[in-house]
Amino acid sequence: MTTRLICQARTRGIGANIALKDAVRLCCALNMANRAERPVIDAIRDYETDMIDYGFRAVRTSLHAMNQAVMEGRVQSMLSRAALRIINCIPPLKRRMYKRMREE
Repeated sequence: MTTRLICQARTRGIGANIALKDAVRLCCALNMANRAERPVIDAIRDYETDMIDYGFRAVRTSLHAMNQAVMEGRVQSMLSRAALRIINCIPPLKRRMYKRMREE
């Protein structure tokens, strides 16, 4: 049997789906071998080859999504800080902001 090792960013949350996909594909490969449609070794080798291909693709996609989320978080954080600094430098805006905060 094979062991599935894959790192997914938590933001994607597809680990269970990939595990189910792996299980179905392995089951199909073993069924083909059981029905003598293919030798067991060939069926498992093809399963592992496909698994490695889409597994690494999933990791790359996950890493890209994680990096994008981190970058968007940084940009948003920088913009928020800049806006607060501007408000802090302009007394009428600062008073208005303070007043709105007290109303909530």
